Parts: sequence; C-alpha cells; structure tokens
Amino acid sequence: MSDEIIERIRQGVDIVDVISEYVVLKKTGQNYKGFCPFHQEKTPSFIVSPPKQIYHCFGCGVGGDVFNFLVRHERISFPEAIRALASRAGIAIPQRKKPANFERDVLLKANKDAAEHYHRILLESSAGTDAKDYLDKRGITRETVKRFFLGYSTNSWDELLVYLSRKGFSPQILEKAGLVVQRSDASGYYDRFRGRIIFPIFNLQGEVIAFGGRVIRDADDSSIPKYLNSPETALYNKGESLYALYQAKENIRKLDFAILVEGYMDALMSHQHGVNNTVATLGTALTTGHLREIRRYTKNIAAVFDADTAGIKAALRGFDLFIESGMKVKVISLTDGDDPDSFLKKRGQREFLQVIKKSPNYIDFTMKQSIRSGIFSFEEKLQMAEEAIELIAKIPDSIERGSYVKRLSEELQIEEIFIRERLALICKKKDRVRKQGVLPGENKKRVTAEESLIQILITYPEIAKKLVGKFDPEDFTDPLLGAIAHCILLSMQSGEEFDVNKIITTLKDENAIALIARYSLMDVEYDDIEKAANDCLDRIKEDRLRKHLTKLQQIIKERGTSEMTDELNVLLRKKQELLKGKGNPKNPMIFGD
Repeated sequence: MSDEIIERIRQGVDIVDVISEYVVLKKTGQNYKGFCPFHQEKTPSFIVSPPKQIYHCFGCGVGGDVFNFLVRHERISFPEAIRALASRAGIAIPQRKKPANFERDVLLKANKDAAEHYHRILLESSAGTDAKDYLDKRGITRETVKRFFLGYSTNSWDELLVYLSRKGFSPQILEKAGLVVQRSDASGYYDRFRGRIIFPIFNLQGEVIAFGGRVIRDADDSSIPKYLNSPETALYNKGESLYALYQAKENIRKLDFAILVEGYMDALMSHQHGVNNTVATLGTALTTGHLREIRRYTKNIAAVFDADTAGIKAALRGFDLFIESGMKVKVISLTDGDDPDSFLKKRGQREFLQVIKKSPNYIDFTMKQSIRSGIFSFEEKLQMAEEAIELIAKIPDSIERGSYVKRLSEELQIEEIFIRERLALICKKKDRVRKQGVLPGENKKRVTAEESLIQILITYPEIAKKLVGKFDPEDFTDPLLGAIAHCILLSMQSGEEFDVNKIITTLKDENAIALIARYSLMDVEYDDIEKAANDCLDRIKEDRLRKHLTKLQQIIKERGTSEMTDELNVLLRKKQELLKGKGNPKNPMIFGD
C-alpha cells in the first residue's frame, strides 16, 4: 500500500473523532484529555493532539498515530487498520487477494455464519419452538430477540458442524473459534452448544466474537451446566469482554454512567425496559479489564449484586478493583430475592432507577458490611475496627479517609486518636511495600543529551534542517533513539515538509513510536534552541568518544605492551588521536590523560 494512499487516509479522518468512540475525551487547551484505555489510572493522563494527529499516555507511555491506536486497541494488523480507516474516510484502496490477518477474518466469518444459523433456527424453524416458548415465558420480546440476535442450537451432536463444513469451514478452524470440540479419542468433532438458547457476544465493532448458551429447562443431571460460554480464543477474552456493551456503549456515553449486572437475562430485561446503559459480566468475576472497557465511556458505575451472602461477598471482592480504578461506584443490593430481571418485571423502570439513585456509594456499602449494628464485646469491636481501617487505608483521598475515621469512631465508640494511629501504621506499611515495587514515575532517570536532541529535532524542524550533516545516527548509543534520528535525517534529506506522522508510519518499533508521540506532546523551553541543539550534539559526540576510548584502553590492557605489534601501535595512535580531541572541538582533553 503506497505512502500516498496512507497519507490520504490519515488526512481523511480525525484522530479525535476516532478515539472518542473508545475514550471519553475532554478539551484542555488545544488538546484533548481522557482516561487511558490501555491501563488503569485514577487521573487522566491520555492526551490526543488534533493539530499533530497523535496520542500519548503519560502514565503508561504508549502513543502513536490513528493507525497505531486501532492496531493496539483492536488487536488488528496495520493493513487492517488502514482498511478500516479508509472505509471511514470513503477512500477506495486496492484489495489484497488474502487479508494480512487471514485466520482472524475466517474466525469472524465462522462466528457470523453460526450466529445467523442459530438465529434462523430460533425464529424460523420448528426446532426452535420450545426455545421461543421459554423466552416468551421469561418475558423476552421478539424485538429484543432480534436486537440481540438471540438464537437456538438443536440437540444434535453435529448439526452446526455439518452446516458450517458445507460452507467451507474446516473442523480445525471451527475448533479455534470455540464452536466445536474435538472428541476425546480424536476421532472427530462435535458441536459445543447443543439444546441451548444462544446469546451472541459482540465486540465494539458489532462483530460476533463468542457465544453464551443456556439450557431451556434446568436439567436433572447436575453435571450439565445451566450456562455454557465459549472458551477464550484469538477473538475472545472473557476477562475483557462484557455482554451488551456493543448495544449499550452510546447510551453509557450519553448518560455518563453504566449499570453492571451479573447475567444475560438481567442485561436483556434491563434493555427491554429502556435501561439501555446496562452491561453484564460473562460468567466470570469482575476484572480490571472489565472496568477498563467501561472506563472508555464513563467513570460512573452502578453495580447490581444479588442480596444473598454470595452476592455480598462478590461485591466485597471487587473493593480493591473499584478503588484502584478511580471510578465512582454505587452498589445496588436488591431485596426480597430479586435480581434486575424479576425486579423490572414486577416494578418497572422508574422504581429500578430510583433504587439506583438512592443506593450507597461503594465505600459506604463496604463499610456497612464491616461495621455491624448490635451489642458486641470489646474484642469483637476491635475486629470490626481492624477490618474497617484496612478498607479506609485503601481510600486515596485523605479528606475522604478522615470522614470515615470520624464515622468509625462514632459508630464503634472508639477514640478517634487510636483509629488514626492504627491507620497511620497500616498506611506506612502499605507505602513501604509500594516503594519496593516498580511504579511509573519512580526513580526517574536523568534526561540524556540524545533524548533532548530528538525532542528538539521533532519539535523544531527548522533547527533539524540546519543540523543535517552535523550528526550521524551512528553517534547514538541508544539504538532506539538512533533509529528515530535516522528517520528524521531521511525526512530532512528528502526535501519534503517535515511530518512527524510520516516518521511514525516508517517506524515499526512500538517503543520508538511511543517515544516520538511523547516528545511531540512535551513542551521544550530553551533560551537559545539552536545553541541547546549544538550542545546536545557535542555531548553525544563526547559520550561516544569516551566509550570508544574506554574500549580501546581495555583492548590495549588485554594485549599488553611486551610485544609492540603493528596492530597494537595502531590502537595506541588511535588513542592519542582521541585524546587530542579529533572530531571533538568542544573539549579536546575531556577524557583526561
């Protein structure tokens, strides 16, 4: 694909518009800021620059252009990102005979065909009658069935296998898609989903990446699970995927909060009652990946847990995740054995939203579980206080911590000073453990002359043009920075207008791309920028000569002077030349004698 086509596509899309589909961005000056979609953070450090058409996260260090963003976020190849953005920009590009990521496309096609087949069976075949009756009894309308593309798998062991094989899919591909399972004796394959209502799971682009299946009637055989999900595949990661997020994402962004439930039916009934910002986990515990997916659209969550003991324990297990995410979380614990499905059927949307509105935030809910009412012994009070203080210690905001200390003191009738002393000890211990780890921003290294020069070259192209011929990428000791310097030099020598995006496209190394994005968005302030650039050049040459000299001295030392061979004489003369400062006009004697 030619550079010309790539550049046309780049100019035909706006990086802010593209990234806004994944991240909530707010304008700050000439740039936009949001929470990074690639790591968990409490304060936004993800910057998008419209003038430069690049992004960079100053928290985790990733960065690049609009193509790079799609490659990283969607886990697709560079040519696939080009095709996706070309379609968005309305630009026709030459079609490849075989896509760059052929297997991924085949897996997606297999899932799509399977979903359509299951959907047809449910709505058009007599085999789906029992499934339709079950959904009717559960109150799921045909409109919901069609919107979420629900389906049905027959009881046959190989009905889907035979159907997709006729369409040209090999059993091996279908196994990779999670649609079939190899028999234990390796004699063949059978359908993974049999006799189940099928819930297709979509990615954010509306492509089917996996399935969930529910038996129509609770089986007497306890070995048959009520729900069955696809295994993890090249398309599907259950720790990052949420059911109904594709259908809910725009409403989540619009309303600026998401409702998190625990099952397919809860999510479907919520959407059916107009609560269209609801998503569900997929038979797995809540993870940082799930929160990161939601964080793209909002930092506000209402998490609905069952009111039973298991539900409360699940809520408590999520405490650290919610705290670390920096998100604002409410906890809804429905009473009378209700879940969102049954509650909405009985009381409707209005009361459901009222319950959410009146629900406590996550810290209040968790504290309530630790501080129980009643008459307790002194030892029991101490135990409750210890549990509560451990929770308070995890709260990042000091003012918020203080308010909970006061509340704990009042409710347990323990002097506030004792609670604060214990809290200080726990916080000190946690801080000591934290410092033993490697955290972003700690032990920051001194910015080198090589880094400074690259930053100047990127920020001030007019200075870079003046320095052409004065520096050699081979002078750089850091190979990553040397590769960037080489690309900048080629750009300057081409005579074309300097464009940082073209350099990003040229480079293949993700770390180099991230560095360019970082340097492009950092402010550079020097009284005399040209002098600063030349000083960096001198320093780089000095460093290179120093290392060269050290290497020569080591060679001379190893070979000794007992036999002054011709080769040794050459090395000694080279050392003298370095000491005299040849090629180093700034400081001839920098190495000493």
